[in-house]
Amino acid sequence: MQTCDMSNMTPVKFFLEISRRGTAANVQLVEDPLRIAMLAVDRRPATGEARLLIRLLNALANDVGECSMAELMLFDPHWLTVAVSL
Repeated sequence: MQTCDMSNMTPVKFFLEISRRGTAANVQLVEDPLRIAMLAVDRRPATGEARLLIRLLNALANDVGECSMAELMLFDPHWLTVAVSL
């Protein structure tokens, strides 16, 4: 199991928190968020957002891993919208 830091959340809790923050920010869902995420990872895989998107996609697909509240804060409004849309 991947570990991010000491204040970890399970994938389910992390996705619930993403959803809660998206609702609070009144984000509108984007069309084809998987394509947007994959293009971002393909174009700039070394960025923090890309690495977090990779882990987020892995958690969605396999229900594995842990992520922290601090990592959630790495998502700017654009990436929060993409994450909520996934």
